[in-house]
Amino acid sequence: MPDIVDIEEEAKKHPDEWLLFEVTETTEDDTPLRGRLLFHGTSREDLHREAMKARDLDTYGFFTGAPVPENMIPVL
Repeated sequence: MPDIVDIEEEAKKHPDEWLLFEVTETTEDDTPLRGRLLFHGTSREDLHREAMKARDLDTYGFFTGAPVPENMIPVL
């Protein structure tokens, strides 16, 4: 079983990747703090596949990169 890690610190180790954690500790307002890293990689589809395998766990997934690439202009 993977070690329990600080989510914010672990995110710094994986720039521009999708991360999926099993959450083991949260703040009073349920912000994830610590957990087990279940997946990291560049494919959002792979993250979804791993999340479906872990659907019975309390999970938290997110992307560590910029929300909009530098060479793109968002249009609303």
